[in-house]
Amino acid sequence: GGTGICRLYTNTAGKVHEKYPDSYLTVMPVSIETIPLLHYTPRAKVLQVSSVGCTFSCPGCVSGVLIGDIDSIAGALRTITPATLVARAQDEGCSGIVFCLNEPAVALPSFIRLAREAKVAGLATGCSTNGYFTEEALEELMPVLDFVNIGLKGVSDMRYRACRAAHAAPVYRNIAALVRAGVHVEASIMYLNGGEDEVLGAARLLAAISPAIPLQVMRFVPFGDAGLN
Repeated sequence: GGTGICRLYTNTAGKVHEKYPDSYLTVMPVSIETIPLLHYTPRAKVLQVSSVGCTFSCPGCVSGVLIGDIDSIAGALRTITPATLVARAQDEGCSGIVFCLNEPAVALPSFIRLAREAKVAGLATGCSTNGYFTEEALEELMPVLDFVNIGLKGVSDMRYRACRAAHAAPVYRNIAALVRAGVHVEASIMYLNGGEDEVLGAARLLAAISPAIPLQVMRFVPFGDAGLN
């Protein structure tokens, strides 16, 4: 009857299920570079979908507005079937569908249903994610993924604990699994003042997995109270 840290799953009669299945906050066509994906079908138009919530809680993240009072924000969600979203993507001339803005792991069954429907229609599917999946969840997701951007927090357990995660290792394990599966992988990382070791360490780990993985280093513009520090 309770919920986990993301507050988007609950347990009823021993079965874990989504609180808001097939429900989305935003649906809009965007340039694929905004995901950000810079090396997968450049200048392509994709249908971006998002819901609410995240498995992390990172200080200064602008997506924090989507993970505050989940039940209040959920009032703005719209239930949209996978078939309707695929039809919207086709009508808009999109080459694919991408789950972005918030973390797809909080709506994993819904995203997998959508991705399967999109694949049948010949659309590419992908997401922007923190990459913090269990091996079992990733195994279920990988067959329907064509591309992914992994938003890295750094390389140390300290940086991941600041985001309320346990440690960094699962993210890099999952990147290696995605590369082995033939999914197009790109990574991005926020550069925080004094965080050179985190950025360089992440780059070295990525290069050890595959030197072909693009890494985008992004300026950290803190949101909310983090901007006061």
